[in-house]
Amino acid sequence: MLWYFSFADGSRPKGSQFLGVAVVEAPDEVSAARETWRQGCNPGGGVVFVEIPEDFQIPPEAVNKLLSEAEVEKFFGPVEHVEGPG
Repeated sequence: MLWYFSFADGSRPKGSQFLGVAVVEAPDEVSAARETWRQGCNPGGGVVFVEIPEDFQIPPEAVNKLLSEAEVEKFFGPVEHVEGPG
């Protein structure tokens, strides 16, 4: 299974709260969270994650690395930011 993790830090100033996205392969969500650390693609902060449907095609170069906003838009489409107070 592939998992999509989006990282943010609400304590940072608006416009800089998004920290990146990681796509990792793991059998379950706990293993996936551990895999983000193992692969060095977990920048900290808060996280939201979801299992990626099997029929969704993910380019190999998008897996096991921290993706920038530009890379996320390239692979997945436009990014919508939800900013915290600050």
